[in-house]
Amino acid sequence: MMSGFASFSGIPGASKLQESFTLHKLAHMRRTGVGKPRPLLDQEKLDLFRVAKKFDRLVADLERKMRAALRCLKEMLKGLD
Repeated sequence: MMSGFASFSGIPGASKLQESFTLHKLAHMRRTGVGKPRPLLDQEKLDLFRVAKKFDRLVADLERKMRAALRCLKEMLKGLD
């Protein structure tokens, strides 16, 4: 019996359920009835979203590097004055 958990001794068949239920099973359970239902997307749209997400990170990284390079260039130009 698991310590720290409520006992289900009054419920018929509960001990069998308690023995077969594990945290790994809980982690793999689907959350049904939670939140708003999403429309099903076909595989082509899902692939498009994955590619867009990947390029979005690359563009954000490029923008960050360009801003840093521009700051360095401004500092270099201030030194020439």
